[in-house]
Amino acid sequence: MSRRWKLALALAGIVTLVSGLHYVGAASVWIETGKMTIIHRYIGWALTLPLLVVTLYFYARAVAHVPVGIFWRTLVAAIVMVLARYMGEAGLMHPALGFLIALALWLYILGEAYFGAMSEKMAAHGSDTARRGYFWLRLIMTIGWAILSAVLLHRDLLGQRRASRPARHLQPRRLHQPDRLRPDHPGGRHAGRHEPEGLTVAAPSRRD
Repeated sequence: MSRRWKLALALAGIVTLVSGLHYVGAASVWIETGKMTIIHRYIGWALTLPLLVVTLYFYARAVAHVPVGIFWRTLVAAIVMVLARYMGEAGLMHPALGFLIALALWLYILGEAYFGAMSEKMAAHGSDTARRGYFWLRLIMTIGWAILSAVLLHRDLLGQRRASRPARHLQPRRLHQPDRLRPDHPGGRHAGRHEPEGLTVAAPSRRD
């Protein structure tokens, strides 16, 4: 293996290891407590998402020189993306605002990966094998983050909209006043009186 690929492959292995350990730990917490706290979800994401961006950069840099400014911009965007999602879910900002900030930064990172200098250097100087590896790294980042964004959108925005609507079976039933005055109505004069089946109560006769 060439020396220039060692860093990128080592970072890819670290991302895989951290992600696997995170999901094993998250599964253990879920089995023991029956719930998943916010901090347990975002510990793994705060490590794997920036590491994946760094891996993509050093993979492209192994083929040709890529400006170091792209490294810092994409790394900061990945960190702020996770931080915005955490603040929205933790209640430190509105969930919709946190989601939109994270979505904008995610689109920026994808723009650099698909249309920026990394993609141009890979297309111009990379071999078929190197371009195939870059394609799969970029695809994993795209699909994985798209699934995560769709799940968070459904849970935060659509879930809040459903929760704001009161359920029909929980709404108090309004009764008309004439119904309350009827003797056979549950809220009338005979409410709470249970009569045995098969017996009828005759109305008292009026004596002349």
